[in-house]
Amino acid sequence: MKKRAMGGETVRGRVRAKSYYRWLAAGGALAGLLLAFGCGHRSPVIGAWQGSMDPLGQFTIEFKPDGTLKQVSNGGMVEIDGTYSASGDRLTTTEDSASVAGRSVPVPPSSSFLSNCTYAVNGANLILSSGTQSVVLTRTK
Repeated sequence: MKKRAMGGETVRGRVRAKSYYRWLAAGGALAGLLLAFGCGHRSPVIGAWQGSMDPLGQFTIEFKPDGTLKQVSNGGMVEIDGTYSASGDRLTTTEDSASVAGRSVPVPPSSSFLSNCTYAVNGANLILSSGTQSVVLTRTK
């Protein structure tokens, strides 16, 4: 029998409800940020990128040539699928579906940082910025 803490959070090795929503919101925001690169010509963001940011920790996001994206975080436990587009130096992403431990969960509201930010590619680095926040991702393929 599972033990439950107050507020419905599952204890002992399971993702807590509050935690996975924070992960999904941050991931959705990142996905939203990266959406902007899929228009017209081959975008410099196409490929797989790895980085780290709170509350996601380590994550990987792949921007595909067809304008879709896949983000994986929390050791593969959290996955977000969506779309992206880029215009000038703006990147916009939209989350279409999310899952935690293989189970479909509601898509969280987009975070302003990742759903609409500026980007720059510098060698093997993708730099995403919004206001005073920035995250540097490293190309993995």
